[in-house]
Formats: sequence, structure tokens, C-alpha cells
Amino acid sequence: QTTDRDDTEPGDLKPIGTIAAIRQMAKAPGGAIHIIVEGLARARSEVVTKVGVSLRATVRATPEASERTLEADAYVRRLRELIDRALAVSSGLSQELRGLVAGIDDPLRLAYLLASLLDMKTEEKQALLENDGLLVKLQTVASALNREISLLELKSKIESAAQEEMSDAQRQYFLRQQLKAIQDELGEGE
Repeated sequence: QTTDRDDTEPGDLKPIGTIAAIRQMAKAPGGAIHIIVEGLARARSEVVTKVGVSLRATVRATPEASERTLEADAYVRRLRELIDRALAVSSGLSQELRGLVAGIDDPLRLAYLLASLLDMKTEEKQALLENDGLLVKLQTVASALNREISLLELKSKIESAAQEEMSDAQRQYFLRQQLKAIQDELGEGE
């Protein structure tokens, strides 16, 4: 969808999207509904019509080539290395991610999975979906993953510096308290 309107019109939709299967639905607090979908195929909408409040579309699957070239395999290996690096840097990432990524042999599927997990802008994800080149998709995801790792490393560095600064302040406070106790004991007071 290209607009934030709740009352979506056919012209508000991008022509390229994903045919997906709904895997899980759950009501969230506040009345929102969380839906987990699994993308099955990329598709282009041929005709979109509005009937009442519902939108209906005639779609045509637009299959994507997922050729296993040496360059694609190199990108897959690079993405797996980047995932390992991200897991080493951040304690907040699930270790199951490594197994999930290792279990995907299809470069295109790997690119889409990582794109769904990474903090990429909606426009970047849409461009990834619309692009026909596998190597471009893999490069885009590798760049986004590199950016995420840089952010994680910087966050870790900032946290370490803050912790070190706090430790120094705590040490100085403790030493001042000891000095004060010694001066009181010697009768030197202030």
C-alpha cells in the first residue's frame, strides 16, 4: 500500500506483491489482530477492484529465477558469516537464527527470509521484491545486514563505555569513602 489511509482504494496498491498463506492469527490487546503469513510466490496484480469495503485482485504469479551460480553461492556463504558475526555481537538475537539460516539452501528464499527479519525500510523491501536479479537481492540483503552489524557493534561499544564510566565513578566513590573513614580515624576530619 502506498498510502496510510484505512479506506484503501485500488490505486493505493503496488502492482507487485506476494501470494501468501496465512499460518496463524491471534487477537492482541487493544483489538488488533496479529497475522503470521508465509510468502509462497511473487505476483503482479492484473486487475484490482473494490466491492464494498473489500478489495479483490486478479493476480499472475511472476516466478523468479534462483540459479545456483558460483557468485550466488559466495553471497550465501557471506550472509551466513554475517549472521554468525551478528550473533556474536548481540546477545538479543536468537541463536536459533543460525540453524534457521543454515537450513535454507535456496539463495532467493534466504534473501527474503533475512529481509523480513532485518530492520529495512518498507521501500527497500518493496524494491527487493520488485527486482528480478538474484545477485542484486543478495547484495541488498548483505548490505542491510552489514549496516545492522555496524549498529550492533556501535551499541555494544557505547554500552561498554557507559559501564566502564560507571565502574570508574563507583570506584572513585568507594575510594573517597575509604579516605574519609581513614581521616576520621586519624582525627583529621574534613
